[in-house]
Amino acid sequence: MAKELESTLDVKTLTASHKEAVSASFGAEAALYETFYKKISGHAETHRQITMNNLTSVEERLEALKEDAGKLKDSIFYHEEEVVVDRSKIIRNTESAVHDHNVAILDYDRLNVLKVIETENDLSRSLLVGKADFFKMQEREYLQALIETEDYFEFYMQKSTEFQTILARYEAEIAKIFQSLDAEIEGMDTMIGKIIRDKNAKVAGIEGFYDREMKHYWDNQYTYSAEPDPTSIEIQAIASDKINQFNAFREHSVQRDADIRSALETDYRAVYDRVFGHLLRRASYTLVDKYDFFDDPVLYLDKAKKDVATIGSMEKPRGLSAAVRRLAKLEAWPKIKDRCRKKTESMLKRQLVEKKHLLLLAETETAKRIGKMAKSLQEYLAVIRIDPFLAQALGDESSQAIKDDRLELSMLRVNKELKTNINYDIQSAKIKSQINGLEAKLAHTVNREMLAEESELLQKIADINDFVIESRTRLFKLRFGVDRERLLITRVERAVNVHLSWLVDSLNTDRMWLSLVFDELIKRVRQGETHEVYVVEAKAEIELLLKQYEMKAIHFKTAYENEIAFLVMQKSRIGEETKINHEFILATYRNQMRFAEEQIAFAETEYRLRLEALADAIQDERKYHTETIDNVRDRFSKEIRLAEDEYQARLYTEAQKLVLEADTKKRKSIQGELERQRQLRDNRVNMLVSTQSDDAAIAKAVRELAHLDDYLEEGVRDAEQLRDATISEFTELYEYARARYETLKPYLENSVDIMDPVFFDTLEKINNRRRYELKLAEARLDERMGPLIDHYREVFFKQTAGYDKAQYMELVDAIMTSRERSEAVYRSGLEAIEKDHLAKTAEIDTAELAHVAAGESARTELKTRTDAARSQLELRGAALETAYVTTVSDASETLQKTIAQLTEEYQAALRSHTQITKELSDDFARFLDANKRYVKLAMRQVHYNRVTAPIKKENRKKTQLIQRDIRKKYRKYKIQPE
Repeated sequence: MAKELESTLDVKTLTASHKEAVSASFGAEAALYETFYKKISGHAETHRQITMNNLTSVEERLEALKEDAGKLKDSIFYHEEEVVVDRSKIIRNTESAVHDHNVAILDYDRLNVLKVIETENDLSRSLLVGKADFFKMQEREYLQALIETEDYFEFYMQKSTEFQTILARYEAEIAKIFQSLDAEIEGMDTMIGKIIRDKNAKVAGIEGFYDREMKHYWDNQYTYSAEPDPTSIEIQAIASDKINQFNAFREHSVQRDADIRSALETDYRAVYDRVFGHLLRRASYTLVDKYDFFDDPVLYLDKAKKDVATIGSMEKPRGLSAAVRRLAKLEAWPKIKDRCRKKTESMLKRQLVEKKHLLLLAETETAKRIGKMAKSLQEYLAVIRIDPFLAQALGDESSQAIKDDRLELSMLRVNKELKTNINYDIQSAKIKSQINGLEAKLAHTVNREMLAEESELLQKIADINDFVIESRTRLFKLRFGVDRERLLITRVERAVNVHLSWLVDSLNTDRMWLSLVFDELIKRVRQGETHEVYVVEAKAEIELLLKQYEMKAIHFKTAYENEIAFLVMQKSRIGEETKINHEFILATYRNQMRFAEEQIAFAETEYRLRLEALADAIQDERKYHTETIDNVRDRFSKEIRLAEDEYQARLYTEAQKLVLEADTKKRKSIQGELERQRQLRDNRVNMLVSTQSDDAAIAKAVRELAHLDDYLEEGVRDAEQLRDATISEFTELYEYARARYETLKPYLENSVDIMDPVFFDTLEKINNRRRYELKLAEARLDERMGPLIDHYREVFFKQTAGYDKAQYMELVDAIMTSRERSEAVYRSGLEAIEKDHLAKTAEIDTAELAHVAAGESARTELKTRTDAARSQLELRGAALETAYVTTVSDASETLQKTIAQLTEEYQAALRSHTQITKELSDDFARFLDANKRYVKLAMRQVHYNRVTAPIKKENRKKTQLIQRDIRKKYRKYKIQPE
């Protein structure tokens, strides 16, 4: 169960996700409340604003009613005076019209002459202003062309700078790449030099080591001699070489044993110093809570004595006994140090025994080998005096051992040097591969940078070409603009001349019209004056009734609008408050759904967090009990291994004794001792195994682990029950709230306000009352207005003296003919001017469109070439990437093949060296086998055994004495710490 929980739980992820979920829940809840608050505030603000607007409109209508009613009241009260004033206005207007006609007739020429002069001045001024504007425009266009030229130069300078910047930047980047490559290659050169130096130093060290070792293995100057005379110089030289060879090997063996003893003693002393120092620091921390007490105990003793003296000198010495006890503990530091030393020796006793055993084995083996070699040498020297050929055929063990050692050293030297060279070749191949990779990377990076440089330069060139096309288009537009302005000025000049001619003709025609028509108009004005007075009087009675009707209508209209305003105000207030109530209801169910969803989501997350916390706690406790079991088992395993080691050491010692001992009884005693030691070992191991199986700590830990599993399962069940209960309850709450929310929301959205029927009835009553009042007022107005309208119609359409239509028509025809002729000339002149202007403007537009089309074509062609060049760059980049990947892959494959080839060469060399060693041994064995028959016959002779028997006996006795001295020496041997 715990492993399943560990595999499914991610502590950090669960905690972080739960925190994010809590924050999101808080944000959702706050957003819900914020939205609810905004809606409620919006509804309240709406009906407040509607109420304030209606109250303000009621106040404004009442003020307007007072003002309008006052004006109507004054107009009704002073109606007769207004009629008198209107009649006076008619008479005054008649006289003014007659006077104006007379003045117009008298002043027409003067006024029109001034108008013509003013018109000419205006036209001249306009023409001058137009030409001045044209010159200003031409000057502005010229300056603009200069500015365009300067901008063009500045743009080219800017693009040149950008070109230089791009080239310099990429040049710097490429130089930086070269520098980095140079630095890396320089580092690799340094590495190669270091590898070469290390290789040379290692080879020199190997050669020096093996040369030094070879010096200790003296080889014979003469390998074989056919000289039969034992006293000959050649035989004496061979014997001398044998003696020197034995002496060199013996000295080397003794020195090697001394080096082994020194190394083991140094290792033991280092371990002793570490253990002893650790025990001293632990004891120091127990005494003074610091680790440096035993570095200077006197300092801490003096300080403790001062503390005791200081506390004793106080009036109320508190803590004196504790200080005295502490001082007593500190004064016992020599005993503590001795205990630590003894404990260290006890802890390292087994290691000391093992080192003594190793030294004993090494020196015993050396003594045996030197003894055998000395026996062989003495036999060789004794036999060579009798039969040199037999002595050389038999040989001696020292020469054979030294030859084997020299051969083995030679092979080891060759193998070491070969391995060093192979490793150097592999490292060199790797570095060369890295250099090749760096060079390929450099080439790839430089090519990529150059492609990027070409891309940027291509974009800059496209910008320059686009700017050139745009500048050319602007210059053409400026030139065409100047041409259009010149055409406009020409058209204005011609139109001014035509207009002045038409103006003179129009003035002449108007002068003739005024002189003939104004007399008739004055007569007609005099005749219409009386008729207008009667019409005004009839109209005044109608206006009085209308003012009275308007006075009544304005009052009940204002009352109606105020009633509507108050009704709307109440309706808005009730409607908005009803919406607020609905929002409260829906917000309650929305909050319930949000709360339920939140609890359902948190139930699952908190369930996993509970499982996480429970699993962590159980896992920590399980780890503790498991470590307890492992600790106890390790302790028993160490004791079992110690018993095995002691038995193996005893077995090795007794086996050596058994090999050396020739007495049968002693051999049986040794074998019995070995059997007894084996039984003791087996009994001890069985006892330890039984004790381990019955160990109380292990049993308790196993019980605790089983209890932890039960506790974990119970905790998981409780967490699942809590999660399921939470999800069930809040799912039910969510469904309950959602059902009511989905039912109430459309119902509340489509529901009717409580007061809507009452408001509708009230509105109907107000409208009916308004219509009734309007109908009643209109009926009364129609009743009183009918006779007055008839009278007004009769007066208004009363027959008056008419115009002499024929006379006026003749005048009108003459005037119209003159005007039409003048306007036809004027229109034809303007049309000719406009037609000519449009033709020239069309030519300019055609030329401009041609230049614009040429610019667009050039821009399109430029874009096509740029896109094609960019596509080629992209293809080159893709090909470059592919080539780089291929190069890197090939280099890696080549490196692996080189390493595999060098490794195979090394393995083949090892096999070859092994074969050479075996062949040399076989050759030497065959050489010895060739003389085997002669050796067997010679060794059967009595004088051979008579010569060699004392040597063997003496050597055996001497070897036993040496081995006894070695065992005696190491029986009391002890490594003293520094």
